[in-house]
Amino acid sequence: MNPPADSSPPLRTKHRRWGLVLLLLACAVVFAAAVHLRDDAPKKGQPSSSRLSGQVAITTATAKKGNIGVYLDAIGTVTPVYASSITSQANGLVTAVKYAEGQMVQKGDPLIEIDPRSYQAQVVEAERASGSDQSRRRARPNLSTRSRC
Repeated sequence: MNPPADSSPPLRTKHRRWGLVLLLLACAVVFAAAVHLRDDAPKKGQPSSSRLSGQVAITTATAKKGNIGVYLDAIGTVTPVYASSITSQANGLVTAVKYAEGQMVQKGDPLIEIDPRSYQAQVVEAERASGSDQSRRRARPNLSTRSRC
């Protein structure tokens, strides 16, 4: 009791053939698209590997002396090679700054001006005190000779 022999291939075989045909067609489309994109690359300004076969573009420039601005945006700590602590010999209100940031200065160069009014007032007060002390000494000239005896 065999089933009747049918001359048409089974249904699964037909589906497999169509699946294989569609797979080959999809591969052909992908291959054609890749070739097309590769050919368009030199037209858009993107160099292809065949055009750069060992050639290097060379440019020249004239050297000139000048400052080079080096800028770095980073997080961290900047430590100078040489550092100096500047302290004042006198206290007072600063009226003028006589240097620019980063300027080279020498020992003894004036860096700032301090308001002289408070010091002038101290000098006047000291002169008055000195004058009154001298007048007291003149009034009692023999005071120092009595203590020697």
